Amino acid sequence: MIAPEIQQYFTERYTDGKPFSRNERSLVYQRAKNIDSNTSFGTQLNLNQPQYKGIKHSIFPTTVNEELPRVLIGSPD
Repeated sequence: MIAPEIQQYFTERYTDGKPFSRNERSLVYQRAKNIDSNTSFGTQLNLNQPQYKGIKHSIFPTTVNEELPRVLIGSPD
């Protein structure tokens, strides 16, 4: 009976929630009330966890292959 309230106030993160996260909901409310809705650059996501998929920049290039990459299609027959 009180599960939605417990989830909303104690276990739900700002980036969770369906169909809109708490961050998206608060942004819409701020814009609807003509309140400054600018947000700083950054994220609340944990970028270091193994499940996170993203691009990480590298200062040094990886090893460069001397051969061009080729895909073998078919067989010698």
